[in-house]
Amino acid sequence: MIEPDYVEGDSAPESLLTLQQWQRLSAIALFFFCLRLFKTVFGNIGYLAPTLLVFYQGMQRYPGYSALALAAISLLLIGVGI
Repeated sequence: MIEPDYVEGDSAPESLLTLQQWQRLSAIALFFFCLRLFKTVFGNIGYLAPTLLVFYQGMQRYPGYSALALAAISLLLIGVGI
């Protein structure tokens, strides 16, 4: 039978303590992931063209709701990138 290195109730080894601490992502990495997401979305503009056309027509009819929808989509894309 294999004995575990760390048993609940004992003091944790230093390697385990460092893994439990929250690790931050650098700002450059966040920027990279946001750019990669935007590149993926706008790289498929041919598939998005019908949606953009309908959105443009709706924007002419309801400019307030369209601005709100555009802000929500932008926040969603940024949130996914982060």
